[in-house]
Amino acid sequence: MAKWFFPDARFFPAKKLAHCKRWIWKEFENIILFPISLAAYRAFKNHFANPFEIMRKILNSNFFNRPTLEVAKELLGKYLVRKVDGNEIALLVKEVEAYDGFKDKASHASRGKTLRNEPMFGPAGYFYIYFTYGVHWMLNVVTGEKDYPAAILIRGAGDISGPARLTKFLKIDKSLNGKKMGKESGLWFEDGGIIPAKITRTPRIGVAYAGSMWANKNYRFFNSPRFDLFKDSRPNLKRNE
Repeated sequence: MAKWFFPDARFFPAKKLAHCKRWIWKEFENIILFPISLAAYRAFKNHFANPFEIMRKILNSNFFNRPTLEVAKELLGKYLVRKVDGNEIALLVKEVEAYDGFKDKASHASRGKTLRNEPMFGPAGYFYIYFTYGVHWMLNVVTGEKDYPAAILIRGAGDISGPARLTKFLKIDKSLNGKKMGKESGLWFEDGGIIPAKITRTPRIGVAYAGSMWANKNYRFFNSPRFDLFKDSRPNLKRNE
């Protein structure tokens, strides 16, 4: 049976969550407009039995087939989901870096197409995973139109900070390079209706080799530790099977 692990659940202890739910329904019962039939009220309450349940919607390639900087910003607050040994591990994306096109001197594609960076030139929504320093795997998702090399590096998710730690924890390696995100590959992104309260942009990490102009581009995005969990205007998103 698949399980979900939410490292951020520490912010919502079970007792406090249960108390919040009871309070919500108590307030709802106090302010609900009558007349309304008891049967209708009970049906409504049963349908939305858990107002804190976050509905899951798998992101498709259309989400990624847009300008890279736009996707990078909106990817914060989405879930990176990995299926390992029958369990689904879901981590909230908290830090990313954008690498955008031929002119971006910090990008692997700045010197043209090679066997290594070939996935960057492919369709949006595919993974580009490369080996660095002889020990680490880096997870990137391709964005934009085909033949325009652009990708987003996932630097942090859940409680895990650092792209190498993230791939190690999720058991991500070369076998996923060039694969399309989705259940078939065992790695995908989901929208749970979470919008970061604040997003900060800074220069990318470790790209001094790109020269001052590109090294100082604010292409790194990360969010504040706190989230506005129910700020989304679509509170009942459902999974796309």
